[in-house]
Amino acid sequence: MAIAAVLVSASISGLAAWSGVTASAASSAKCNASARAGANYVGCNLSGRDFRGANLRNADLKNANLTDANLIGAQMAGVDLFRSDLQGAQMSGADLSGVTSGALSGVPILPANWNLVSGYLVGPNANLTGAQLTDADLYDSDLLDARLTGAHLTSVVSGLVTGTPVLPGGWKLIDGYLVGPGAHLNDASLTGADLANVNLSAANLIGAQLTNANLVDANLSGAILANADVAGADFSGANLFGANVLDTDTNHARTNSATICPGGALGPCSASWRFVKGQAA
Repeated sequence: MAIAAVLVSASISGLAAWSGVTASAASSAKCNASARAGANYVGCNLSGRDFRGANLRNADLKNANLTDANLIGAQMAGVDLFRSDLQGAQMSGADLSGVTSGALSGVPILPANWNLVSGYLVGPNANLTGAQLTDADLYDSDLLDARLTGAHLTSVVSGLVTGTPVLPGGWKLIDGYLVGPGAHLNDASLTGADLANVNLSAANLIGAQLTNANLVDANLSGAILANADVAGADFSGANLFGANVLDTDTNHARTNSATICPGGALGPCSASWRFVKGQAA
């Protein structure tokens, strides 16, 4: 006679132990389940699956194999895709609001305004909390309402960035650039930009256009300003200690008695901020 389950004898407090569905069977059932909001597909092989237009809101897809999966127009708000393989996945038109990612592999076809950057899905409303984006290229990214609280942005490359992202402490989005400590702003076009009170310590500003920029009370300690255009820039009260101004014409930049000059002395800094024994005056 067929039985639905097997009763396995065991001496557990004098009672028989119940053996239900095996782990492998449970895994198979989980991975073959129909798409639904909040579905648990952790570690599942979903290669080639048809999720076109499916409701996968808040689904858990960590470590899932989604190679060549059809996710066109799928509702994926709040989905967790950490460590998933997206090679060839078709995701055009999918709703990725609040998506969590990281350590992604593969090259998917993404919705408009979305990019795969350093293993993260970057786009409007993305959840990039704590993301490791050091050295990442976020040029021309749409960060509308994206959450980057606690993200690591050292040496991040930017420009033409749009939106109103929630950024880590000390970071701002100014004229399309992510501006903060250690930012990569080589050749950035920041003419006339309001950079008052910003923290640009150790930032790379080689060749940056800072003509008439407002840098009042900005922290530029250790920044590299080599060959930058600072004509008319206002450095009143700025901290320039240790800044590298090699080949930068500072004759028409403004400093005052509260400015900390590159060599450590209080300003006004000498007109040329000349280098003396390797240290700027």
